[in-house]
Amino acid sequence: MPRRGWLALGAALSLLFVTYGSLVPFDRNGVGLDVALASFRVIREAGMLSGSRVDFGSNVLLMMPAGFFLAGLTWSRTRPWCNVVTAVACLSLCLAVSIGVEFLQLFFQSRSTAYRDIVAQSLGALLGIGVWWLWGRRLWPRYFRAGEALAGDGYTRLLIVYLVAMLLYQLTPLDITIHPGDLVEKWQLGRISLLPQLPTDAGIAALAYEIFADMVAWVPLGYLAFSARRYSVTGVVAGSVLLIAGVEVLQLFVYSRHTAVTDVMFGTAGAAAGCWLALLHGGRAGPGQRVILGLAGVLVWFAGLCLVFWYPFDLHIERAFFNERVRAFFSLPLESYYRASILGATSSVFRKAALFLPIGIGLAYVLAQVRVPRAALPAKLAALAAAGACALGVEAGQLLLVSKVPRLSDVVFMFAGAVIGYVAAARAFASEPGHARD
Repeated sequence: MPRRGWLALGAALSLLFVTYGSLVPFDRNGVGLDVALASFRVIREAGMLSGSRVDFGSNVLLMMPAGFFLAGLTWSRTRPWCNVVTAVACLSLCLAVSIGVEFLQLFFQSRSTAYRDIVAQSLGALLGIGVWWLWGRRLWPRYFRAGEALAGDGYTRLLIVYLVAMLLYQLTPLDITIHPGDLVEKWQLGRISLLPQLPTDAGIAALAYEIFADMVAWVPLGYLAFSARRYSVTGVVAGSVLLIAGVEVLQLFVYSRHTAVTDVMFGTAGAAAGCWLALLHGGRAGPGQRVILGLAGVLVWFAGLCLVFWYPFDLHIERAFFNERVRAFFSLPLESYYRASILGATSSVFRKAALFLPIGIGLAYVLAQVRVPRAALPAKLAALAAAGACALGVEAGQLLLVSKVPRLSDVVFMFAGAVIGYVAAARAFASEPGHARD
């Protein structure tokens, strides 16, 4: 992607995050448009005195990335005089977004509209623009070239895709807070565990499930990092500890997420297992052995998904129950998501797609080892069919489980995740023509 393309993507994601973070959890209050307009006209009467310093600071930080990326996107080296005009335009755009978001907050029960928030976000946009003018315009090209050099091989590109997906997965539903009161409440609710401990109220099956899920989720980190041939085993394990610990620290500021030291321990064990698998793969394995290893990895991940989506395995075999589940399976698409909140629906869709990314990556890896130019299209169709079979198999297994609600729409989301993983991996492996010949 061109340099300005990344800046445009950063600006779009920043503004989207401002909107999302300001409206979450999307709990409508039934306020009409006329009442909202009347309330919005008098928000200045509250002035700058209401609200806390923490809220003011968080709103400043919220809009800073948008100002930074917008300033970089519109920056001109050949016409410096235009940068003043574009800076004013960027600030105006951020101000318009802030005003629009504050107005939309009137329609949601748990949000409050404040003139102070608009001022804080405008200040954040101004600071973001200033950061670009002072440092960003010089540092961005340098770090961009370094990033291009780092992501030169297929395994590193896959590692970046995996880390981005994993970070989003671990931080959804993105109900971010830095308010001390919310953090104290998280501690009181038991969502912060600073000492290694296992849940005492969970059964053996539930405990094994939690440990397995924590480990398996980080296996690709160790495998891809070591396969990129940039780090030693010690470096991969040490980096995994720091990275997983960093994710847990970020989860501290996501209200609905749990921060636990045990997650770092089990996640590191999973990354170490992935590194061990990469060692087994090594450079001595021939194409045939790599195909077997790739298929085995897909099957193991599929088995893990079955454990995740079928737990607690409350099987109920009865014809009437099965027929009712089949009818529900083919019911109105997205019906269950219509009834859920926007936050819950978005999080559920993303997680289902993210968990199926490795299926597509594994299938693309298998095809990269088999050089069949004449049968390339049938092989790709077979890989996509296998991905679809995995998604359908996971949902079909839920037809006889009491606590599960299988839906055809979930099959689509899972399959979409596998396709995204396959396309990303196929492009990454295609950049390494010698990969399939080793």
